[in-house]
Amino acid sequence: MSDDLNDDDFKMEGPLKRYGPMIIAIVVAFLCAPYLNRMLDNYRGVALEVRGEQVLLGLHDRPPEWVEAPNVQAGMMVSKELGSWALAESTPIDTDKPLLDMFKRYSSNWYGTVVKIQPRPNAQAADTAVVKLLDGSEHRFPVWADHLTTIEVGSRLKKLSGGWDPVLMDAEETFPVEFVIPKE
Repeated sequence: MSDDLNDDDFKMEGPLKRYGPMIIAIVVAFLCAPYLNRMLDNYRGVALEVRGEQVLLGLHDRPPEWVEAPNVQAGMMVSKELGSWALAESTPIDTDKPLLDMFKRYSSNWYGTVVKIQPRPNAQAADTAVVKLLDGSEHRFPVWADHLTTIEVGSRLKKLSGGWDPVLMDAEETFPVEFVIPKE
């Protein structure tokens, strides 16, 4: 009786027979998609911060993202071309000015006192704070951050490298002391 078995008994039946190839195709697509995406990516960016082989990359029209990129230094312009696997160093071009400004803002380090707050020119804009820095120069920045909504003339601010916006200094916190060695 067991010799009477035919091939029809071993065929898949039910939903697995119907949807099996589609499920296999979906699983293969999910496994291959990250690699294909990396090969098809095309962008220019600036390295904002480096931690080991991970780089915080500032991009045009996209939020910064962490990517794996060995041998990249902070402030370096990089590009990822279609079909290439890794980032390559590139020289800045005219359209990279916003990226270079982004790096300057992210890596800047300053302390100062608010000397003026210019009101917003329209409802969609932000107030602009004018800060006198320790070296006597002035710095202007729009006040978008929620933690800066309470600033007023005389407020003391500090902007440390690795952040986007300055923060209010505590009342007991003092400006750092800079020692200047006289030149002879």
